[in-house]
Amino acid sequence: MRQSTLPRNKDCNKTDGRAPPMVSSSLSYSTSRQEYIHQRKENDSSYGEESDCATRRQPDGDFVMRDGWCSPSSWDVARGGKPRFDPFMEDDEQMLHPIQSYHSSTLGNAHMKQMLGVLLILCCIVITIQMYIVTQNTVDISSKESINEIDNRVSLQGTLEQLDILPEGNINATKNGKLQSQEVQKTCRRQCQKRINKIYYAGSVAGLNDRQTIIYRLAELAGYLCAQVVIPPPRVLLSVAHNYNMPVSSTIQWTDLYNITFLPDNAPVIRSDIFDDEFDSWLENPVFDMEDTEYEDWLHVIGDNDKMIDDFKKVQDFTWSLPLNSNKGFVWEITNNFLGYDLWQQDIPVLPAALRNTSTGQDYRPEMSPYLYNNKHQIASGCEYTDADTKPLKLKQMQKRFKKRIERHSLANSIHGLLHLRRTDTLDICDSSLERISNYLSCSFNGTESRGRNFTLLLTTDEQDTIYRNGVLDMARDYPHVSILDADNMVKKVVKEAVTNGIIQEGLDNNYFIFDVENILRDTKWGDKDFVKFFMVFRKSRCHDCIPLDKWLAKKLDDYR
Repeated sequence: MRQSTLPRNKDCNKTDGRAPPMVSSSLSYSTSRQEYIHQRKENDSSYGEESDCATRRQPDGDFVMRDGWCSPSSWDVARGGKPRFDPFMEDDEQMLHPIQSYHSSTLGNAHMKQMLGVLLILCCIVITIQMYIVTQNTVDISSKESINEIDNRVSLQGTLEQLDILPEGNINATKNGKLQSQEVQKTCRRQCQKRINKIYYAGSVAGLNDRQTIIYRLAELAGYLCAQVVIPPPRVLLSVAHNYNMPVSSTIQWTDLYNITFLPDNAPVIRSDIFDDEFDSWLENPVFDMEDTEYEDWLHVIGDNDKMIDDFKKVQDFTWSLPLNSNKGFVWEITNNFLGYDLWQQDIPVLPAALRNTSTGQDYRPEMSPYLYNNKHQIASGCEYTDADTKPLKLKQMQKRFKKRIERHSLANSIHGLLHLRRTDTLDICDSSLERISNYLSCSFNGTESRGRNFTLLLTTDEQDTIYRNGVLDMARDYPHVSILDADNMVKKVVKEAVTNGIIQEGLDNNYFIFDVENILRDTKWGDKDFVKFFMVFRKSRCHDCIPLDKWLAKKLDDYR
């Protein structure tokens, strides 16, 4: 890819790569700079508008910067504006400037004026040719056809303020804590002609959040290794303890709960048809029978310890050593404590230099490494291979119905907040007794009655005792501008009604799907302009005596009018 060398003038209005205009008889080069600017402003309303090259963007949101200077592919040109040129530009490296004439009696004769005219025309021709070369060598990132030409080492834009509150898979890939643009993401991905490799995982049962975290990391690995993810169905991997001590229906697949797909073709990540419906040996080691099957001559890697980094090197080297059209693949079986593996404690290993000289390995670039979270450094980095939108269609429909139900039962002109009380495993760490919650609400809502706004709290809790739940709901009586809704019971009714009316299948009336629907209340963070504006949380990590709602509302009230 060719890189343009740009004139190093730090004024964006002067180095936008625009061709020089034709010299008008009404605008001679003996005109003073002030007069010139005045005339240009009258003829071109956008001339001289303030622009910061650090914030000048293309319509798709990308900065147009190369080596610290403004690019010829400026926002003005990208949006269809005509190129402009400032004849008063100062000298700087490669940029030639027009020779300015000035009032002088010694230059008043006709011969000298003719000479200056010839020189001026020559300078304009040189500048025009130079600008044309620069423009031709600059990649136009507003064009889809040229996206693949963009250098993948372009600076990353945006910063993560609070990475810990962003769920994995729901942000663009990062490097050193900075967001990569979508265009960089498209070019950093390894191109897979087919996905025949298999990454299999089976571990101890757990809840939905834990499973989603593991599936997401497996999916990113699979995206980079040109593989598919094979895992047992939800009824095997999801704990009955979180589902009223009942197994999830065998009719429910992972796509009903977590519809993760590859970029850019939206192909499903999880393969559920590798084994038939009668297969029940999900937890055996190994699971795949490599003899007398289609996998007979494939590489078979079985992880039996916490040294996942060694297994990764094996399969990475294997995929880069084969021809692109090879029908030979690998099966990588992963078990044990997935999140405790050493692969999450260090950077992804790069491909050995020897393999980069092969016909396949020559396409390798370190920035192709998948987007993964490093537990040691507590930062995520890499290239994103999966779509951030993992919500199944039925889940989105139920969340929309749930939100409308809440709004219908809320106080008028309400600001919604989440009141989350986790009790079953936190009572010895965080006191959430009725007396403590009453004092907490009294302190937190103090002074808010004078703000002229109502509050609707949405109660979610793992406490099943109806006396406790009703006690919390009744606390709203002490505050005329506050109501408390039982969001848990409300979402259950929404799901059950949808099953009764044939909108969703009966198997989705389980606690995991209900939890997913209710996640619409937890998908925001404090202060965001989304449905839920603030959190009042009691759990192991958050157990406060009071939150300054009145002070917060004083800053945010104008935003919520």
